[in-house]
Amino acid sequence: MTRRVVVTGVGLVCALGIGTEESWRNLVAGCSGIAPITHFDTTGFDCKIAGEVKNFDPFQWIEKKELKKMARFIQIALAGADFAVKSANWKPEDSNLDEVGVYVSSGIGGFDIIEREHGKLLNGGPGKISPFFIPSAIVNLASGQISIRYGARGPNSATATACSASAHAIGDSFKIIERGAAEMMICGGAEATITPMGVGGFASMKALSTRNDDPQHASRPWDAGRDGFVVGEAAGRERRRRLSRDDGGA
Repeated sequence: MTRRVVVTGVGLVCALGIGTEESWRNLVAGCSGIAPITHFDTTGFDCKIAGEVKNFDPFQWIEKKELKKMARFIQIALAGADFAVKSANWKPEDSNLDEVGVYVSSGIGGFDIIEREHGKLLNGGPGKISPFFIPSAIVNLASGQISIRYGARGPNSATATACSASAHAIGDSFKIIERGAAEMMICGGAEATITPMGVGGFASMKALSTRNDDPQHASRPWDAGRDGFVVGEAAGRERRRRLSRDDGGA
């Protein structure tokens, strides 16, 4: 006997748009979200391009007093979860929240916060480090903040498996539902590593494209002219739930 699992909602926040509809519309139109970096001054950097989430206003999803507790990847994750939940027409009050889990992964987590607080340490000593440093930066707090937002008390986890982190979150969530540990999972991934250390670190490995004069054609996997990947920030979220029990289903 197996459990049938279906995706009932999708939420995207990425370089192509804020929201699933805008992102999909730009994708099918052949648009590129890669452009010159604006998050920091790229003078002296070999790579000057990235896939930034443009015009993102965290205050649409997060109260000002809560924002200091969240790195950018968590902010984007909450926005993506909101789009997914609305796409699914899900209302938490209609569910047994003990059966609702969250599994949102990230390759690195709050790189922006790590850099900011390290600067405070160097310039002012340990007394200047924010008490919110650790909870705003660690990878599993995207899942944590989403579970707090919706009151989800089921399985809660995160993987930090680089480029495959989101795929692992989705696959593991499927298995969690399949084995009966949850009725529903909010799952996916979020990343925001367009920072001096993030871009500089990948560039030092010669991993990033330096096609700075042609950013919209810089990301070209499997192409003979590929010179590296392009770093980006985004959140992609699914809402999955158990559909039914079926002896022969999959």
